[in-house]
Amino acid sequence: MNKFTILTVAALVITTLVQAQSDLVVGTTFPLNIQNKNTYNDIFLLHNARYNSGDELLQWETTHGSFGLRGMRFHTNTGIHFYAASGATSTGTTFTPVTRFFIGNSGNIGIGTIAPADRLHITGGGVTVDHANPSITTGTGASELGRYLRITNATGLATPAGVKAGGLLVADDFNFASPAKNDLIVKGKLAIGGVFPGGNTHAVAVTGTLNASALYMNNQLVVSSQWATAGATITYPGAVGIGTSLASNPNNYALSVNGKFNASTMHITGAVGIGTTLVNNPNNYLLGVNGKIGAKDVHVEKNSGTWPDYVFEPTYRLPAIYQAEAYIKKHKHLEGVPAAAEIETNGYNVGDMDAILVRKLEELTLYIIQQQKEIEALKARLEEQNK
Repeated sequence: MNKFTILTVAALVITTLVQAQSDLVVGTTFPLNIQNKNTYNDIFLLHNARYNSGDELLQWETTHGSFGLRGMRFHTNTGIHFYAASGATSTGTTFTPVTRFFIGNSGNIGIGTIAPADRLHITGGGVTVDHANPSITTGTGASELGRYLRITNATGLATPAGVKAGGLLVADDFNFASPAKNDLIVKGKLAIGGVFPGGNTHAVAVTGTLNASALYMNNQLVVSSQWATAGATITYPGAVGIGTSLASNPNNYALSVNGKFNASTMHITGAVGIGTTLVNNPNNYLLGVNGKIGAKDVHVEKNSGTWPDYVFEPTYRLPAIYQAEAYIKKHKHLEGVPAAAEIETNGYNVGDMDAILVRKLEELTLYIIQQQKEIEALKARLEEQNK
């Protein structure tokens, strides 16, 4: 068989195929269509078309009357479409494909959308990374450590959270902070283990048990080992402020209360100041009150050895009445009683003053007794003279 015979046979076969299928045109600008149907009613279609609008495409697809279609379309003006649809289709029917995966001419990739707004744009679902060690990398090299993975509520809106290589930032502004490696910075409020109890009023709310090796309050370390418990008793050796921060404590208060204080009993081993700080306490007052004191009863304990019942002892020398008179004329106060100037300068001790007044009362009693004896003696003498 010579070359002419071979070419003639080949041309005849091609002509027969073209005439038989009416799907293949070679050497022209008309559409190219290849279609095949198998025994399972699956349709294979390769379609190349140029529309009046100037769009050019190459389309490959398979269809099934019961299970739907899937295919790929190369479109000159948009990009590459990968599409699929379940459900019955009509054999040989022209259709508008539903794109599931799209690669645009710009290089952007869309899943569920043919208008991706970024390098990867997913519509209608989430992302699952099923791997033993899933990761998202912002780049390679040491220079990538300063880059953020930004999570925003919409493309281009400045209401993001951010993930930095080695740190995490949750804020509506990426300029709010730059977390270092392993750091977490939250611009708003943080709830752990539940919602904010009683409303969103706390910077941090923890529902459950909080365990920390160190706790700081107002930049001051609160050492847990300082708290000691024994049954229902709790002791703390440091300063305590109630209603006040005690940030400045020049008087070294162990307890400072800004407000009312209620207690059934109170035991204080040191000095107490009411209305006074007792910073200057030259007289070593255990209780200093700058103001009035109201009480239904006051009990003053006094050593019995200093109470002036000794005035009634036989050995007590009662000053003569003229001696008392002379002292009063000279000093303008009773002997043994503080003068007004001394009281004004130093005040007086209630217990000591009570003892002084009792001694003077007892001396006055003795004077009265002496005077009564003298009166009785004078009465007897007058009666004797009048007989």
